[in-house]
Amino acid sequence: LADACGGCIQPQENPTVVTDHRMVMTISKDKSTLYDQIRYSGSPASFGWVLPYKGTIEFGVSADVVFEVLDGQTQTRVVGPPQNCPTNPCINTSSGGFANSSSGNGALDGGVAVLKRDVVGPFEYVELAATDANALFNWAQPNGFVINPDAKGVIDEYLAEKFNFLAVKLIPSAGVQDMRPIRISYPGMNTQLPLRMVAVGA
Repeated sequence: LADACGGCIQPQENPTVVTDHRMVMTISKDKSTLYDQIRYSGSPASFGWVLPYKGTIEFGVSADVVFEVLDGQTQTRVVGPPQNCPTNPCINTSSGGFANSSSGNGALDGGVAVLKRDVVGPFEYVELAATDANALFNWAQPNGFVINPDAKGVIDEYLAEKFNFLAVKLIPSAGVQDMRPIRISYPGMNTQLPLRMVAVGA
């Protein structure tokens, strides 16, 4: 089972266009990784991506080929029934299913602590801890993120559950054509698929 929790953020006066958004997650007892591919046709300066997270994460970029290979392996195929039915059909009685399945100094500035800040590929990212949603909102706007006020309740819930936030945007020299899938890795087994805040971004 996967919990849903992340999304794209954009200025309301300059709406962005997300033309496609796909996620893949690999889960194991040692390491779990989220691959997030976003197709976006708006202004590069208006792109923003925010992910609530717990614990330690590793931010990186991936490649579109990850999704292309999966597309090729998961194409819908329609197979017609056999013309001659077997006299002793084989019945599979086995069952299947899923098991339960350069840095900031961390000092609070207006209720927000920048835990880490770096540039990877075409993206700049920051890892944030906040005391409340208002503090996060106050930090976001001057730093290039405009969050829908309707998100306040959702963000307060995450903060009450001790989540931090990863905020990602394109570096000034990067264009939409430079975007690559985002890769977020977690130590151990993680089943939180970040989708819940998509409603806020939409």
